[in-house]
Amino acid sequence: MPLVVFLVPGRIGVVRRGDMVFQVAELEGGKWKPRWMAHTGIAERTVEDFYLHQAAMVIHMGSHISRDVWSGGVTEEDVRVDACGSYPGMDDLTRDDIIDEARAYYEIDPSIFQRQSIRSCYWMGDPLPSGHPLFPRAHEIYGFSCSTFAHYCYSKIIGQLVNISAMPLVTDVERLELEGIVGRNRVQSDPFRRLYPSYLMCAFRDDSYPFSPDNWEEHKSHGVFIPSEDAAA
Repeated sequence: MPLVVFLVPGRIGVVRRGDMVFQVAELEGGKWKPRWMAHTGIAERTVEDFYLHQAAMVIHMGSHISRDVWSGGVTEEDVRVDACGSYPGMDDLTRDDIIDEARAYYEIDPSIFQRQSIRSCYWMGDPLPSGHPLFPRAHEIYGFSCSTFAHYCYSKIIGQLVNISAMPLVTDVERLELEGIVGRNRVQSDPFRRLYPSYLMCAFRDDSYPFSPDNWEEHKSHGVFIPSEDAAA
C-alpha cells in the first residue's frame, strides 16, 4: 500500500528509511481535524510495526532543514507521523541516495546561519536549492517549504512525484492567506505554483507518478485523509 494513514484506528504499518511522512491532523474535542497547514518530511530510519503516536526520526523543513524526532504527541507543539507514503520498488541504495540529498542540507553547521543573522530559510515559492531572495549575500543558504524540500530530494533521485509544470498558479486569495501565515516577504512575489502536501499524498494514494489530475482544486485539501472516527476509538 503506497500510502498508509495511521489515523485510522488500529492501523499498523512500516515507515521505511526514505519514505515521505505527513502530519495532517490536530486533536479537537476528541476528534481529528485538519491542521491549518499540513507538514511533510522524510523518514531517516525504518520503524517496523509503526503505529500512531510512535516516535520517528524525520528530516524536514521548518525554519531550517533539520533532523528531529517527531514525538507522536497530540499537543499543539508536538509533531507526529499521521501518514506515510512509500514509492513502489525503491531499493536500499535509492533510499540511501534520497537521505543523502536531505543530509546535504541538515548537516550544514547551524552556526553559519547564526553568524549571518538568518533566523529562517523558509520560502513559499519555487524551490531554491541554493540562494535566498531575502539573503542575497549569504553563504550555504537555501529556500524551501516543507513540501518543496521533500519533493526536491525525491526529484533528484527518482524524478517528480507531482507534475509541477501542470499545477495551477497561486490565486490572489491563496497568496493573501499565505502572506498572513508565513509573512509577505517569505512568499514569492512572482507567480508560482504551490505544491500542496496533499498533492504528494494523492500521488502515493493513487500510486500515480507524476501525479497530474484533471482538476487540481479537488486535491488541495489534506482533510480528505482524516477518518471520521473519534480519535479515542
